Amino acid sequence: MNSFDYVVQKSLLDAEHILLFGAELAEYKKQDSLKEILNHPNLIHIHPLSTQYCYEVGAEEGVVAMLIHTFLQGQYAKEDKSFFENLDIGYLSAESNLAEEEIDSLVNTLKTSRKSLIIVGRDILLHPKMMNILALFGRISEQCNILLPEGYYLTQNPIQEIDEIGEFNGIVVYESYMQESQQNIIYGSALFANAARVRHDVDCCIEFEKQGKDKIKAHFLQRQEMNGVIGILTLKQEYRSLSSYPFWRVKLKEETIYE
Repeated sequence: MNSFDYVVQKSLLDAEHILLFGAELAEYKKQDSLKEILNHPNLIHIHPLSTQYCYEVGAEEGVVAMLIHTFLQGQYAKEDKSFFENLDIGYLSAESNLAEEEIDSLVNTLKTSRKSLIIVGRDILLHPKMMNILALFGRISEQCNILLPEGYYLTQNPIQEIDEIGEFNGIVVYESYMQESQQNIIYGSALFANAARVRHDVDCCIEFEKQGKDKIKAHFLQRQEMNGVIGILTLKQEYRSLSSYPFWRVKLKEETIYE
């Protein structure tokens, strides 16, 4: 299992604004060095489950590319000029479901702050295009504080072209990093329940579309406080796969299977 331990210098917490990018908020409640981040008065959260800035599952590479493109405002290194000038912002915005105006607002907040901090979360570090994302973030490392877990580093590697944004159509669940449980449980909104065709408080079979993860039995609970069409999956220890990108396309059936 990958370890995502952050060393947070107190000087970083003096930032006027903190952007938490690609992480489940609950993850930070159990690391003493990160708890203070959740209480920061100007915490900005960007994630597919965020109530502030929400993007499509799998779109992290495209969102970061838009962010860096806007941040640099045409001041590109010679070797990066072709990449950024040919970046199709309209396509990336549409595919990530994040408006250009939202990116402009984020960048304006970061650049006009007395001091800003970007925290790169676990989901980005488990993304298939993680190395390209770290190269993109590396382009603003001198203008903005960027915090990574121990053992991860920004790079100045050549930026690779973005061929397409990963699509996660269908029923999607997020495997929670922090919420280990005594039984396998899926939490979801009424919208999720309707899309997945499952009823509240029933056992169901989860079939993962990605190979290498077996069918499992789980209990579905509908939560009134939840919105959107992404479910939260909490698993017993033996079923957890915390070294993989935590969003999964699944099929659910109301039936009993035996472990």
